[in-house]
Amino acid sequence: MARGANQKLKLLYLYKILNEQTDENVTLNAAELIEELSKYGVSAERKSIYDDIEALRLFGLDVNISSDHGRGYYVGERLFQLSEIKMLVDIIQAAKFISENKSVDLIEKISTLVPVTDRKALKRQIVIANRLKSVNETVYYSIDNLYRAIEEKKQVRFRYYTWDVRKNKLYKNKGQFYYVNPISLMWADEKYYLVAYDDLAAKIKHYRVDKMESVEVCDEYISRSVRSMKFNAADYAKRSFNMFGGEVREVTLRGNSESIGIIYDRFGRDVFVVQRDNDTFSVTVKVAISPQFYSWIFGLSDLLTIEGPSDIVDAYCQMCRKAENNCKTAKK
Repeated sequence: MARGANQKLKLLYLYKILNEQTDENVTLNAAELIEELSKYGVSAERKSIYDDIEALRLFGLDVNISSDHGRGYYVGERLFQLSEIKMLVDIIQAAKFISENKSVDLIEKISTLVPVTDRKALKRQIVIANRLKSVNETVYYSIDNLYRAIEEKKQVRFRYYTWDVRKNKLYKNKGQFYYVNPISLMWADEKYYLVAYDDLAAKIKHYRVDKMESVEVCDEYISRSVRSMKFNAADYAKRSFNMFGGEVREVTLRGNSESIGIIYDRFGRDVFVVQRDNDTFSVTVKVAISPQFYSWIFGLSDLLTIEGPSDIVDAYCQMCRKAENNCKTAKK
């Protein structure tokens, strides 16, 4: 039997066929596998198929035999199950920092990890049109550069922008580059953020990756003080409401029993809660004081209130009065 040009790739093509075309409900017997291999210009005999299947098993592929389908072969356990791939598709679709085009490309790639028969279910699940998505197509490359800078402990530079009412870019820092010491990349509020130490401001700041442009890894290493800095990403996210920065303060909150779950969800279950009576409790937590923190309290005003310190209580009350005045003005 003449050996085709792809004969040396026989085992790889067999691996591909089994992975893409079989599952617990769809199997291929030896004759069908021989036919599928012939489509790739690969010839095979029944005995060689048995030997190749055994080789794939030794390699780690979970090839099983189903007696219900005429002794057909199928791949059982996979690196990713369909339910896991569906979850990843949902995450990609929801991620605002990934553009619509990049989302489609990425979903197409991960869909190859499930059998062809399951890809139809994924396509029915894919709904990206009209979702709020980034228009920054360079986000992938920015993230790659940022991870490399963190790994190599080097500074990064970038331009940072926002938008005006005419949808034009407005560059911060007069269009000049920011130079910062990268610490970590974080996912919060459905967005990707770079957490970094700003030497000029002498404090930690965060930047939305989808609003960063021309991200480059510098030759300069991050400062020694930043290298020795202990940074807890989970703690940083807990106290930064909607990733708007502010002075970190200890704040005592008072709530009723219905709101304890909200406290645990926001600050974790390791916070120290003081039971005031059967229906109320108080808890002291560290938060970044910002309008977003006050808005969070306002939205939960039936369940939570700020008990102290007094200057934070006053600032919150002042914000509430300002909102009330704005309502009165709007009615005129």
